[in-house]
Amino acid sequence: MRALSTVELLCAAGNVCLVEISRGHSRPRQLPCFAAVRQAPEWDASLVPHLFHLWLAALDETVPAAETRTYWNGKGDPTPVLDAALLRADYLYVGAWTEEHEPDEPQSGRCPARRIFDWLFWRGTIDRYCVPVLDDHLAEDLLRCFEARPDDLPAPPTAAMDQLRAFLDGHREWGLLPEERPPEHPDKTPAQEGTQ
Repeated sequence: MRALSTVELLCAAGNVCLVEISRGHSRPRQLPCFAAVRQAPEWDASLVPHLFHLWLAALDETVPAAETRTYWNGKGDPTPVLDAALLRADYLYVGAWTEEHEPDEPQSGRCPARRIFDWLFWRGTIDRYCVPVLDDHLAEDLLRCFEARPDDLPAPPTAAMDQLRAFLDGHREWGLLPEERPPEHPDKTPAQEGTQ
């Protein structure tokens, strides 16, 4: 079985999707990108490039500076206040990207989700480590990052512009962090997390 290119994996019949090929299936099966790819014994993970997922986490509480620094530096130090805040946060799934979407220059990612991640990283680490506060200026910047660009590569489906705008409008003055996935929460199902 030959390996599929990213374009073959991400585009099928004009629709962006992932394709699963497993033993015993005579034809590829389309998987929605917002669903996690299941790692089954018959699944050949080498066929799919690594996907980086972006969820926006809106926090309605203050996070200590030391924990914010730990978050942005990716260190394993304990962050109990941030961890608790992320459990209570509201989430919106924005989209995903592969290494092919990585930018040549800062904030020039080749898909909307990557550009939003870059912009939040920049806002959270330049001058001082912080949880960026969602004001009108940041909302406009994120919506601009989300707009399609001529040099964008095919990517998994993203949230609709209206969904992103509504999420940003509903969380003004909240802190906003990029997350790869919402934390496990005993009171929420994955479907509830995606619509919150």
